[in-house]
Amino acid sequence: MEIELQENSSIATSCNSSEVRRALSRFRRLAVPCLVAGAFASVLIFLLRQPAISSGDGPVHLYYSAVIRALLIGDPWYGHWYAFRHLIQPYSLYYLLLALMQEIASPAAAEKTLVTLTVLVCWTGLLRAIRAFRPETTAMYAWILPLILTWSLAGGFYNFCLASGFLFHAIASWVSLRRSGAWPALVTLSACLVLLVLSHPVPLLLLAGYLVLETLFSRWMPAPANRHLQFIARFAVLAALVTPALVYDRSRLGSEISLAFHKMTALFVYTGQCVDFFTFAGIHVPYRVALLGFPLFALAHVLSGIFARLRSRAVDEGDVLALTAMVLLFTCSFLPTQINGALNAERRLAALAWPVLLIALASRSLQDKMGRRIFTATGCAMTLAAAVALPGSLTPDAQLMADLDRAPLPVFRVGIFLESNAGLNSTPATGYGLAYWAGVHSFAARHDILLNSPWLNETHIPLREQTGSAFLEDIIDRKTINTPVRFYDALTSSDSLRTEISRRIDFAVFVDPGNSPAEGLRAALDPHFSWSCSSREGYAVCTKNQL
Repeated sequence: MEIELQENSSIATSCNSSEVRRALSRFRRLAVPCLVAGAFASVLIFLLRQPAISSGDGPVHLYYSAVIRALLIGDPWYGHWYAFRHLIQPYSLYYLLLALMQEIASPAAAEKTLVTLTVLVCWTGLLRAIRAFRPETTAMYAWILPLILTWSLAGGFYNFCLASGFLFHAIASWVSLRRSGAWPALVTLSACLVLLVLSHPVPLLLLAGYLVLETLFSRWMPAPANRHLQFIARFAVLAALVTPALVYDRSRLGSEISLAFHKMTALFVYTGQCVDFFTFAGIHVPYRVALLGFPLFALAHVLSGIFARLRSRAVDEGDVLALTAMVLLFTCSFLPTQINGALNAERRLAALAWPVLLIALASRSLQDKMGRRIFTATGCAMTLAAAVALPGSLTPDAQLMADLDRAPLPVFRVGIFLESNAGLNSTPATGYGLAYWAGVHSFAARHDILLNSPWLNETHIPLREQTGSAFLEDIIDRKTINTPVRFYDALTSSDSLRTEISRRIDFAVFVDPGNSPAEGLRAALDPHFSWSCSSREGYAVCTKNQL
């Protein structure tokens, strides 16, 4: 009897220990996804609760979307100044979405919604692409958020970030189509290609590069499940490249290859600056070092087996994707400074290569248990750092932009936007701080004309200058118009230019958080005209009195 009781007790203890092990195993599988999903949800909630979205180019694109909406409904005020260049072309999806959202929401709310949508598309795209390679993978999830909240998003390049998300979805559909040969995968891939063409051409180039490498290694790879659908998919990718190639301004290609610029870009790319914009100064260095550790780990781990598989002629999709990202990282700093008008395109490509490496890494098994734990723990720490650093980075500038939305600007008038070197995170060297073009939000809300509207000569902008309008490109060079800091410096150093600009405008907005903005703005305006100026914390507005 005692022996039987001991056996039953032993069996019960064994069952309990097995249940504990299974519970611990379930906890480990769910811990990383739950932590990362919670951090991601907190970022989305924070973005939705922001008084305004602070970014580099974002305010100008929001202004242009308001102009596009007005032109579509036949507004004669904007029609006197602006005209459509191409309504359907690369970049147009972003503008049309913003214009559509403004039918039911304010410009600021429309921008906030689109930024949230952009982050969501990138998140789901990366998640779907990782699961396409290895559904049981959880170690990679920890790195999704820090590789989404990058310099590209901070710079206001929302169309590029949106296209990056479509690229991740396209990679997932490509792998699914190759392995399953199912029509739904081809339909999804085709939809992603259309969205890529209408949003931004640069991520499409990476997909085309992947296609080229896969074609080169096709004899060494497993045969696709359906060769006919695979051929159709290849043709669709090539066809998608036609529209960006037609729009690209080829006359500028030779003038935009600068060794000095590419040297600066190489530093920007290989020191991790393209992915660590949203950081506190105190954690700036360790954050960057940890992010630098990611591509080094990913490249070493993925490439370690590629050469052996090349020798044995047994290459898979993950190998090809890793080689694509590697080629992109090592060549992006030598590309022309713009691709289809996308200035600093090589920096964006570098920021895009890192999450693509994450997808490629998901195709490999992380064999070393200690290395896998360190990699996952570092990713979780980076995720928490990104979720904490984003509010700390955006909040001061967001408050400034919200205040600018309530600035006392006249309605249906002509004005200029200026910025000082004391602006938040903005310098003439980079030209892209979080407060860059901040005051243009208020131009969109009041239907004012931004006389120093940037990029109207660029082929990728859907708008152009209307014939007979009086924009400034006839008297100021392109670089000065495109950079509010340079424009301010030009006005304060030239009496004749200051007089000519003051004659053309009704008001001026000046962002200068570090000094006395009213005095600084008066220095950029002709004193022979009568100006009424008001100043708030961080900015000033001067309106010309009617004589």
